[in-house]
Amino acid sequence: MRKIFQYLSVVLIFVAGNTWAAEAEDILGLWLTQDGKAKVQMFQCDNKYCGKIVWLKDINYRPGEREGFDGQPRVDHNNPDEKRQNRSILGLQIVKDLQFNDGKWSGGEIYDPKNGKSYRCKTSLSENNKLNIRGYIGFSLFGRTSQWQRVE
Repeated sequence: MRKIFQYLSVVLIFVAGNTWAAEAEDILGLWLTQDGKAKVQMFQCDNKYCGKIVWLKDINYRPGEREGFDGQPRVDHNNPDEKRQNRSILGLQIVKDLQFNDGKWSGGEIYDPKNGKSYRCKTSLSENNKLNIRGYIGFSLFGRTSQWQRVE
């Protein structure tokens, strides 16, 4: 009886350990941003991981929005590079160069089209199928975390 209990304990530990361990490809797929206004497709680029906006809740500007003209597609108007201010938000690559190591993705960069700034970035998966994305300047202590939900 004792051997059966030991055997079951080892199996449970192995199964539980594999359930929580993230694999590099787990980041791949479609994610809904925390505010629900965009979906980001995470994909492999070379040996790293990247993400681009593939869906917007409001693809065009609404009446009264100061950033653009009513009915026109949303553009990257906050970009500090004037040459890029007219590029569409839809299809914009906002995550680049994430590397997988020890169950987390780090060393990347995330671009925020709301303010036109880029930040260092790291991500991890939580057990409830959410992607925790932390953008920061310098040290990760000085930053903000956003939680994205996987879209099936």
